[in-house]
Amino acid sequence: MAIAVLHAQQGADFFGDTAEARTVAALRSLGIGADLLHVHYPRGDAAAATALNDQVLQWCGEHAVNVVVAGQLWDEDLLARWHAAGCLVVGTDAYGQWRQHCPAVLIAHFPQHRAPLLQVLTALRHGDSLLQLPNVAVADAATSGYTASTAEPQPYASTDELRLPFAAATDAVVFGDPRNQDGSLPAVRKTLDTNSGCPFADDAAANEHYAGIELGDRQIAHKGCAFCFMGGDYRALPVAQTVAAHLAQISFWQAQLPCDAAGRSVLQELVVRDQAALRYLPELIEAGKSAGLQAVGLLVPGRGDSILRYGSQLRQAAQACGDSGWWFTIHLIGFESFSQPQLDLYNKGVTVGEYAEALRQMRALHREFPQAFRLYAYGASSFILFNPWTTLADLEATAQFCDDNAVGDLAHGLTLSRLRLYPNLPVYWKAKHDGLLVDEPPAADRGAAFAGYAAEATWRYRDPRLQVVETLHRLLVEHVPPNEGVGLLRTVVRWARAVLPEGGEVADLPTALQLQTIVQQFRQLRQLWQRDQPADLQFAARRVNQQRTVIAGRTCNNRCRTCTAGHAQFLDRHDSVRAAVQTAAATGQVVFAGREPTLLPHLLAHVRLAAKAGATRIEALTNGRALSTPGAVEHLQRAGLTGLAVKRHRLHDGDEDEITRSPGSGIQNRKAIAQLRVAALHWTLHWLVVAEGVAELPDVPAWAKAHGARTLVVQVLAGEMELANLFSWRAGLEQLVAAAERVGLPVQLQGA
Repeated sequence: MAIAVLHAQQGADFFGDTAEARTVAALRSLGIGADLLHVHYPRGDAAAATALNDQVLQWCGEHAVNVVVAGQLWDEDLLARWHAAGCLVVGTDAYGQWRQHCPAVLIAHFPQHRAPLLQVLTALRHGDSLLQLPNVAVADAATSGYTASTAEPQPYASTDELRLPFAAATDAVVFGDPRNQDGSLPAVRKTLDTNSGCPFADDAAANEHYAGIELGDRQIAHKGCAFCFMGGDYRALPVAQTVAAHLAQISFWQAQLPCDAAGRSVLQELVVRDQAALRYLPELIEAGKSAGLQAVGLLVPGRGDSILRYGSQLRQAAQACGDSGWWFTIHLIGFESFSQPQLDLYNKGVTVGEYAEALRQMRALHREFPQAFRLYAYGASSFILFNPWTTLADLEATAQFCDDNAVGDLAHGLTLSRLRLYPNLPVYWKAKHDGLLVDEPPAADRGAAFAGYAAEATWRYRDPRLQVVETLHRLLVEHVPPNEGVGLLRTVVRWARAVLPEGGEVADLPTALQLQTIVQQFRQLRQLWQRDQPADLQFAARRVNQQRTVIAGRTCNNRCRTCTAGHAQFLDRHDSVRAAVQTAAATGQVVFAGREPTLLPHLLAHVRLAAKAGATRIEALTNGRALSTPGAVEHLQRAGLTGLAVKRHRLHDGDEDEITRSPGSGIQNRKAIAQLRVAALHWTLHWLVVAEGVAELPDVPAWAKAHGARTLVVQVLAGEMELANLFSWRAGLEQLVAAAERVGLPVQLQGA
């Protein structure tokens, strides 16, 4: 038999294979031939996906596979071909939405537990009826339902299996390319089998959003978050036993996986799936150190409110790591939404304000222990942006929270996330009650198939405008850098409010052709600054830029509407900034950036260090306000600064103040520019385009030249674009380039 782990994309994801590897070992111990398969699909390439399926089926035929186990199975073609090849398909997700035309699928409940599967295989060997087994059902293709089992379900406690000696297969057959998009290999990572369930137990049946909806069925997970099958079902060994079980697993993997040239295990990271692991994290790290285990990174989940509840344990864990090489991150922060109405709908039991405080506390811990608590190691937060009830106001609230709290570094892909519906969830029955379920296959480029989960139920929006917003955003987001996703969402929502009538008929909404026209105009505008490049060249250029940039300064004296700065590397600790400067200086160029680097304590010392470390170009990107005082520029120049880039949005000071939302900033900016002229320092005018300033773009080069700028960089942000006026934006930028040529000023366009 084969146990298949399907990955919806190339490169790193967080779907573990420990349960599957452990099952393979158990099957082999019974004399059953078993192999673990990993299939890495290139997202969005249907032809390549089909070719991979061909390889999988060929391998299954060559190895006489007659039973296949699959968890997250969204590919109906692969399912049908397995059946056509004579394989019995066993699904571990009993609530995947198998379509009516699919062949029958045996369902065994064992996401972490091997006993039900072993019972199934034993019954098959002896010709016994599968319907007499507990926790097993057979999907009926004719009714798209399940043939009921005559036996009562027998729950399998994770605590029982944690007590068993740990053994797992260490070999796997890999199909496709597991490399990341930039060509690098993913970190070697294993998932720990651990306590199952979730302690959060608020009952959705008591939530006003589910009034009048019957949630009493025992198959509906009505305790906990309304979109999650866990909640109120946490089963845990005592802390000492849990830690001991984890140490046994870590020890096994470090002993069994290959070693590098230095004799160290290649294992780099461990994913702890325990939903309450924060409570015993210090004990786990201390025990690992005491046992002499090789230092690794621990990726731990955590709800926003539990981050507040276990703040002292997080600090203790960071202190325990020290400089030992052990580190941890909260890799799956359960945000879900930054709109309070959406959080209430999801039965999250948390407020937006608590999320803001949790972010503040985590950033403070990261700044104090940057090597121990690596908050931004992956930015793999849990989020659900689009659901059947989403409103434009929800999207606006989320975008605003992201801007106010710099969430982008913690939620990569946030603007593409959408709700998955399965019939054991309260939110599924609310969608059914509200008439928002649709009897058709879900789109392959979004939802479950996009993220790599089991096939789901299809739904529609209560407000049809949201379908247009999601579709247009998905079409455009392919053409912008990841950090521009939230800004682009804001732009699409702004366009929708202006163009799509509230309460209008579906027939009045833009057609697919009209949306494609907007996309084409967007791409044409983008071609002014972004030529199509191979992905490897784009990643290489991005790496070089990251290597020479020192992100420093958590604060800013402006509140610019255009600001997209995050907090990922705001290293305001002197020792951290010093290390970052030395690393950047090795490239020969150091660029100080961040919220406002001129407010960074000891900036002069860091500039001197960059010069001493061998950097020949030392620059800073600033709003200039702190340099408006006579002599400030000269101090930096004497320390070794060779150039500055000064940001501005509008020609007139009063207009500039409206964008920065800081009265007097425009005048101070211009005074700083005057100081640059006195010092004869090479400086660049970094112009950020805003909607109000498009008409004055042709006048910017002459203004820059008159104020002594040596070069002009013009940056277009996705959050400021006007989708209904892209032609004027293109014309204004083209006129700016022509004007720069006339005055002899070098110009560079940058943008989303």
